[in-house]
Amino acid sequence: MKRVYLLLIITVFSMIMVTNYSCEKENHINGKSEDSTVVDAKIESDGEIGFRSEEFDYTQCPSIKNLVYKSGDMLVFQDMDHFEKCAICLEYDYDLYNDHYDSQYPEATAEELDALDSINNFNQWEPYLQFENSLNFSSLRAKVEDEHTLWLESTPAESIDFANDPDSIPVFRQSIRALLNETGYSKVGQDTISAEDWQNKSIWDECGFLNTSWYTYDFNDDPALVNRQIKMKVRVKSGLLNSNLVGEIKHYRKVNGQYKARRANLKVQVTGTSFNGDCVIMPQVWNKFKGYKKRRNLQVNDYIWTLWREALVDRSDPRWMQERCVAHGYWENDNNYYPVALSN
Repeated sequence: MKRVYLLLIITVFSMIMVTNYSCEKENHINGKSEDSTVVDAKIESDGEIGFRSEEFDYTQCPSIKNLVYKSGDMLVFQDMDHFEKCAICLEYDYDLYNDHYDSQYPEATAEELDALDSINNFNQWEPYLQFENSLNFSSLRAKVEDEHTLWLESTPAESIDFANDPDSIPVFRQSIRALLNETGYSKVGQDTISAEDWQNKSIWDECGFLNTSWYTYDFNDDPALVNRQIKMKVRVKSGLLNSNLVGEIKHYRKVNGQYKARRANLKVQVTGTSFNGDCVIMPQVWNKFKGYKKRRNLQVNDYIWTLWREALVDRSDPRWMQERCVAHGYWENDNNYYPVALSN
């Protein structure tokens, strides 16, 4: 009965969403203009509920970001679809900016790039700063980054415990942090969302519906990591409008008795499962990776504009026993492998 009731809600909700998009399509942004001055009251529909991140039309991004405004100390978004698409656009801007900079030094080692960063006063977070400054906005991203930097500078390597890192919060997508204010809030439609929405929770037990889970692990006992630390994170957040699976790898190297965020040749990969409205149907496995890149940190985010994705369904049906969301981290080559997994 519970499953029937849930499917009825989802069906009605999906029909409303599709109807709204089809009735108003002629008023939507066409998604082909790169003019950053274009502002419209609506965002282009992706046409289907089943939309994946690589299908996203990034030419929409200037218009999507221009629809954001500040009220009080919070940013305001039309709805969660607008909020999530703005996050995707910020991640896209960040990757373009960093890829362009790195491409100027194709033969440089990670250590040489660190030195060039200092000479060039290079800031990997510049696209986020530009977005925040354009709205005169103080973000959770900037607050956590400042606290994290100060913590590293004031903590000796011998006594460091990354469990105390100010960066170790459930909201670890930099783009989401950039959209929340310093206390972790944004205005979305008529609602106020909070960083607490990224805490571990599950509203509906069936298929991990509306499930949010995250896990982080600090690798410091690998013999290959002499004077280095690798920090891995994995998160799944599921919902009606969209679901995403996020993996992150961060690299630190001991410098003058302290750990510093330093470049290394990194790769990160996420693997997870998605479901339709009937939990008895076998899930489809998705796989996405980023790297190798000489970066201090790498995030890979896989989005599905569909009903939900979950970590591990541990029920009596043996088909579900091994399904899980995993983030795979790699340093220098695939032999240096650092996985973290979500499981029940």
